[in-house]
Amino acid sequence: MKTKISIIGGIVLGIFLMYLAFRNIDVNNLAVIYRQTNPWYLVPLAFLLVLEVFMRGIRWKILLGSIQKTKVMDTFKLEAIGLAFNNILPLRLGEIIRGVLCARKLEISLITVFSTILVERIMDIVTLFILVVLAVRFDGYLGATDLNLYFWLILFVLSVIVLSLVFIERIILSDKLARIFTKFPRFADILKRVALGTKSFQDLKKTLAIIFCGFAQWSVNVFIFYFVAKIFNINEVIGIFKSIKLVFTTAVAVSVPGMPGYFGNLEFSISKVMSLWGIAEEVGFAYAAYLHLSMYIVVTVLGVFFIYRMGYSLGDLYRQSKKWKSEKKLNRS
Repeated sequence: MKTKISIIGGIVLGIFLMYLAFRNIDVNNLAVIYRQTNPWYLVPLAFLLVLEVFMRGIRWKILLGSIQKTKVMDTFKLEAIGLAFNNILPLRLGEIIRGVLCARKLEISLITVFSTILVERIMDIVTLFILVVLAVRFDGYLGATDLNLYFWLILFVLSVIVLSLVFIERIILSDKLARIFTKFPRFADILKRVALGTKSFQDLKKTLAIIFCGFAQWSVNVFIFYFVAKIFNINEVIGIFKSIKLVFTTAVAVSVPGMPGYFGNLEFSISKVMSLWGIAEEVGFAYAAYLHLSMYIVVTVLGVFFIYRMGYSLGDLYRQSKKWKSEKKLNRS
């Protein structure tokens, strides 16, 4: 019941935000704006979108490498499949699906795979936060006067979380905690499997490679936003630092429950932020919709292509994800 309410609530919110973003837009003016863009720009844009997913695959390969050897193309395919299902299905089921497929392919624990996905998300937050700090440092705040205290507080919390992941194995094996874990063997077993997912951080070269791939991936993402600004001839306003802020805005928007693909969330949030920089509402909406549809189509088509290349179908994977979720609930009870 809660799941259905979340899905319906997300769809209603998405429709409402899309209405707010579109209500003052003149369709004729919107058509004129799109006619002024060069359709050939879609080719390099598609390449950049695929490159961003490929960078995700490289990082995930490194995270999984300390547990089981795998190929970059395999993690690239799984990343694309996960993102595609996030676009098609509600509740970010794509993360579950790519985790299940990875566990089966590499024949490793599902909890261990999900621990690497958790590390991915934490590293994403840390990397994006650092980029936002740089953007704020060189381009100023957005609608705020002094956020230094909040930045340092968030950085401290994130640092504690990252260090906990890095040293989780040592924490588990410490004498004091070992006695506690003997009373909760199942919990200790889960933590040990989670620790396997962070094993790459015990190697300095792999740690640096993970950090580098994270910054490379998000840098490509930022450049995508800047490139689309160039397509609409607003790159003099939307420079690299403002592109970082728009990427951050997008990350916040997709963290709010919405319809599959987060239509409405992105259009409303991006266009409203751009209006604060003096960009006309119609241009801001055109930019947001163009960017969103490009990302949605390229990533979804890529993911669906890999799904069928691996011998699966959309229906099969959806049913398997629901089955796994129900089994997980039964195990908890």
